[in-house]
Amino acid sequence: MIIKILKQRIIQYGDIAEQITFTKPVYVHSQENRTYSRSKVEERRNDSLTRTRNILYQRIYGNIKKHGSFPPIFLTLTIAENICSLKQSNPLFSDFIRRLNYRCYTNLKYICIPEFQERGAVHYHVIFFNLPFIHYSVMEEIWGHGSIRIELSKNIKNLAAYMAKYLTKDIIDKRLAGHRIIITSKGLLKSTIFDNDDIALFRDRFILSKELSFKITPEKKQIKYQIKKYKNKHI
Repeated sequence: MIIKILKQRIIQYGDIAEQITFTKPVYVHSQENRTYSRSKVEERRNDSLTRTRNILYQRIYGNIKKHGSFPPIFLTLTIAENICSLKQSNPLFSDFIRRLNYRCYTNLKYICIPEFQERGAVHYHVIFFNLPFIHYSVMEEIWGHGSIRIELSKNIKNLAAYMAKYLTKDIIDKRLAGHRIIITSKGLLKSTIFDNDDIALFRDRFILSKELSFKITPEKKQIKYQIKKYKNKHI
């Protein structure tokens, strides 16, 4: 069942807006009872990975410096013990976040991607958006399950690309079954979508600041992307 016909779309997150113009009308169907032929399974997986990466980019760009003036901190957590199951490792990560929140006297905002190392063990890549300064030795003690690596990133584009590469190419990996591919804290800002006539609402709220030099690879040939930076008229 067709539920919408798209001609234009704007996806706004933080100070960024993806303005999408469809050279041909795009028909949005209900997801109910949709089936895919075997020949399209790989295409469906690739589309799913593209969508997941786009969501990751939007979440990162949309939350930088939106939770205080803290710079984004990139943290890698490695587990010394050869734990190869997210069912076993995720509680360790959750407990780490709980203790870190207690140490910082706040609810930390973060995005995390679990990854399997070559030896099969799980480790975690995390971006914190409001993490105050904590000495390396203290952070390592709070983690308590192996080594850590802390990096301060000033290049948001590189940071987003760096995180995206950790998304497994096969998101149907059996080891991920029943678990989230991207782990996020509560309270993260999400993107806002304006379609067709709703784009007028976007024009009322935001004014063009400058065009950005980078582009997001389009998912389909009939999509034309323009990536621009906007600022809120009412701030």
